[in-house]
Order: sequence, then C-alpha cells, then structure tokens
Amino acid sequence: MNLEELRDTELTATVKGMPYVETPVKLRDVASMRWNLLAGDLPIPVATLDRVSLLSNSRWMRSFTERHGVRICPHGKTTMAPQLFELQLDDGAWGITVASVQQMRVCRRFGIRRILMANQLVGEPEMRAVFREINCDPDFDFYCLVDSEQNVRDLHRVARDFPLERPLQVLIEGGVRGGRAGYRDVSDALALARLLADFRPQLALCGVEGFEGIIEAAGQQGPESRVDDFLRSLATLLDRMIDLGLIADRVPILSIGGSIYFDLAATDPKVQALRNCCTVVLRSGCYLTHDSGMLTENLQRVRARTEDPLLSDAAFRPALHVWGRIQSMPEPGLAILNVGKRDVSYDVDLPVAEKWFRPGVHALPVAITWEVRTTQINDQHTFLRIPAESALRIGDVVALGVSHPCTTFDKWKLLYLVNDEYDVVDGILTFF
Repeated sequence: MNLEELRDTELTATVKGMPYVETPVKLRDVASMRWNLLAGDLPIPVATLDRVSLLSNSRWMRSFTERHGVRICPHGKTTMAPQLFELQLDDGAWGITVASVQQMRVCRRFGIRRILMANQLVGEPEMRAVFREINCDPDFDFYCLVDSEQNVRDLHRVARDFPLERPLQVLIEGGVRGGRAGYRDVSDALALARLLADFRPQLALCGVEGFEGIIEAAGQQGPESRVDDFLRSLATLLDRMIDLGLIADRVPILSIGGSIYFDLAATDPKVQALRNCCTVVLRSGCYLTHDSGMLTENLQRVRARTEDPLLSDAAFRPALHVWGRIQSMPEPGLAILNVGKRDVSYDVDLPVAEKWFRPGVHALPVAITWEVRTTQINDQHTFLRIPAESALRIGDVVALGVSHPCTTFDKWKLLYLVNDEYDVVDGILTFF
C-alpha cells in the first residue's frame, strides 16, 4: 500500500476531534504534537483506538487463520480506514472486502490490489467503473457476487461492449429463505454456473460465497446448527461445480465467515475437506477492534461451543472507545454526557460506561465499579443512570465502550491511536 498521500492530509480545527490549531497539522505530524487525552489536549467528545489491543487482536486472527489453513479478507466497511487496512494486510490478510464501488475506489486509491466486493455489481456506471480499474492495472485482482440470471446477463453485455480486457471474476452467492441476497435453490445455482460458463471469457466463475450471519438475523431458531447446514451446503455446491468443470481455470474460492460465526466457518469438517483444492476466505471485519457489547457476548458463545484451545483462550480486547464529559446532573441519579447519536453506535445496544477520569485527581482512567446504566441517547446527549454512592460529578470524563464498531467508525473522520498512557501516537482517517 502507498499511504504517503494520506499522511500528507492537512487537518484543521474544523475536523471533528481536532484540537484548536492556528495552522493545519499534517496527519504524519500528529504524533509529534505530543498530545495526551488525559492532559486535556483533545476536545471532548473524541474517539480513540487502543494500540496494544488493536495489535493483539490483529495478531490473534493471524494465528487463528494460520492454524486452520484459511485466509482472512477483512470487511473494510467496518473501519474504512486505509491505515488499518495496512495493518491487516501486514498481518497476512488475503485482501480487503468491500460492499460498494465507492469503498472499492478508496481501496484502489491507496494501492490495495486484491478486493472482494461481497455484493452484487449492478448498474452500468458502477460496472464500467470496476471494468476501468481492471483494465488499468493487470495486477488488480477483483471479485464480486452474482445470484441472478439478469445480473449475469447485464455484466456480460457491458463487459463485451466495454470491452473488458480480462474476465470479471465472480462468486455465486448462497442465501437463505427470509434472508437477503443469494440463490435459494441449488438447481438455480447450477443453472447460473452453466450460464457463466457460456459467457467466458468475459466472465469467470471462481467459486461460491455466503454470509452465514444472516441466518440469525432472519429470525430462525437454533442458529448454530442452521449455520453448520448452510456452510456445508455451500461447500457441497462448490465441490459439485468443480466436478462438473464449471469453475474457471484457477484455484476455486469458498468465501464465508463473518464476525459472529467465523469459528464455525473455519472449522467445519466439510469446509476443511476443501482446503487442499480451494482457497477458504473468511471476511470478518470487527475482530480488529472488537467491542464492549455484541462481539463480547458472541466471544462467550464461541468459547462455549469449542474445544479448540486457541478459540477457548481467545482474548479479543475492546480497542475502540468514545470519550464524553458529564455536562449536567439535573436530578438525583442522572448524569448527562455530551456524547450522542452523532458520536457513538446505538443500532444494536446503547454504549456502556466503562471508565472515568477526573482531571487533576486521577493519573489514569479508573474502572467504573458502580452499576451505571445508559438508558437513552439523543443526537448530542447520553443519559446515564447512576447510584447515589457514585462519585461522578460535572466535568468528569467517561469512556464509553461501543456495541457494533461499524456504526461508530462512520461517525468520525479522525480517530486517535493512543498508548497505555493515552499519548496520541497517530491519527487514523476514515473514508465513509
């Protein structure tokens, strides 16, 4: 990757999270400013990433994928931060997953060569944008999903008229009834594979993809067993398409495994049986920062359903926090933070108050030991219900843990990477 352009980005006081500066500060110079969160150098609210936790989470995933002989193509939509993409690629990521052409453009701007678009490529302008990238760079390795005859025919028509110099690589997406995209019947998938074979050389069928996380979202009961069935059905379909000679002349790809069931996707016996002839690619994205809500709860379920010592000892740590200041205590038992929906995720769970800090009193943030509950969140305010014995007062700083990091990252153009002393060691830019 080439991040020199990014590091030359100039940050002014109008960027959310930036302190008041009279002259712009280049991203590459943020560390040299010697800002410290606890010294009051940063405006509150502010979002931070703990460097030690971030590196630990990244290295754990590398160990896990190496142990099970699978690859990771982390979903970039979680962070949309090229600097974090670089960390993931340095730790062995196979590529970066995206969901849209805009996200693909961000990756290409900073030199990412392998991109899996875990979505259908629809609309002629979007198709042409991708085709231009493919034609401009012979090293650009791009994949997208198909699940319908109409989409396949549209891709073939535009690719033929463009003309596309190399084939567009596609994966057939599997789905579940009541879920979102993806074929519903194996016969439809095989018919689609045969159609793709007819449309060579413009289109190349490279494998099968599925998102098992949608099974729980679709409201079905007993998700683990249904996930197992779904994973095996995808692996069986790929095996059959290989036998029928429907896969293009390359190593087939089986792409599965979001952030919730990555363990089942990697360890399923049918999936493991394909390792010798296929590339198995997970797409988990949230592992890098983890969180203090849904992913923490999911990790407990992972540990409960495994005998793998690496999984049972998995030690993902929350790396992402949003810091707010108590601005009002208008009635007994209620504290109002200056953090709201514009600053922190609330789509899955409300944020969790984890630590507090009083300037001039504490050397480092202190764990909150009272029962503090987040009961409500407005655009710019968070409501904390606190017990009578709480020592919190107006002006105190509170660290909020998040649930679902994706929808916290998209609220910040600039986050800060901090060390154990809360010194700012880098600024992290996002591109949503």
